[in-house]
Formats: sequence, structure tokens, C-alpha cells
Amino acid sequence: EVDDKSIEPNKSLVTKIPRTENNAVDYNIFGAVPLHIYYVKKQRGAAEADIKKYLDLGLRYADQQWELPTDTKYTEKLPNAKKWHDQGYSYQTRLWIDDMFMITALQAQAYLATGDEKYIERAAKEMILYLDQLPGENGVFYHAPTAKFFWARGNGWPWVCPRCCGCSPKMRNTTPTAAGYSPNTKK
Repeated sequence: EVDDKSIEPNKSLVTKIPRTENNAVDYNIFGAVPLHIYYVKKQRGAAEADIKKYLDLGLRYADQQWELPTDTKYTEKLPNAKKWHDQGYSYQTRLWIDDMFMITALQAQAYLATGDEKYIERAAKEMILYLDQLPGENGVFYHAPTAKFFWARGNGWPWVCPRCCGCSPKMRNTTPTAAGYSPNTKK
């Protein structure tokens, strides 16, 4: 059971999530926590007025992943931020296997909390990009195209996220599993 008294979001963060110069998915994934709290409390019948703060906080993190910062100091460590953003992906896309989970999990949690298809569409599109870009010749995923080593923990994430991306009937044919990906898929 979640105790409202022990989890009180910082009021200043509810309306504006501050950006950091190290603005990567590691920062934004936190948004999945208040979104999950919102989802669970809503399922248990909590009054919307009592739980909306969790939704608002979590959605700021989820939406911020798709808002390209205008100040370049926030994208200095993300050299392809504009390219990915312009193609409809998160500007935080780095093609690191970590991000395959951290971007899609946050967006899928936003979908579960709101039912808004844009979040699950973002998750599925991002997941397919990573599934297309990261597998090695043997089907095991590299850590990144620039780090061609296999990372065992990271190789589990692609198989956790398809369940999330399969939440939407619209996405059933574009989920990794439906697209023919499986843990034994060889490229």
C-alpha cells in the first residue's frame, strides 16, 4: 500500500521539471514512478483530486523526452538530438541498450496512466528503432553501435518492453514480438 504522507512530490517540480546539463534518459526515467503510483491508486478507486499530482509530475518527465531544448547546453552530450527529434523520436535517443528500456518504459507507463495513444506510439516507434539498430550478427544486442560488446543485463530489456508496447490495439502489429523479434532472432 502506498502511503500518501510518505510520498509527496516537490511542489516546484509539478509544473516544471528542471533540465540538467546531463539531460539523458537516466534523469527522465524517474517519471515512471509517479505515473505508476497514479495508475495503481486510480485502479484502487482513489479520487482524481487526490492523485492528479502524481499524473502531472510523471507526464512532465514523459513529455519532456519529446521536447527538444532550445538551449544547446542541454544537448551538448547528445550530438544527434535534433536529428532524432526531427524524425519523431525522443531527442534523448542515443541508441544505447539502456535507453531501449528507459525511454519506452516511461512512455508506456504514461500510456497506462492516461490511455493517450501518443505515448504508446512513441514507445513502440522507439523500441523498433532500437531493435533494428542494436542486434549483433548472432542476434544478441550490442550495448551501442559505438560499443560493440554484448551486455547481458541489457539483453533482457528488449523482452520486457514488448509487453508494454503491446498495450494498444493500434500497436499490436508493430510490437517487437509481432514484427518477428524474439530472444533467438538473428539478423
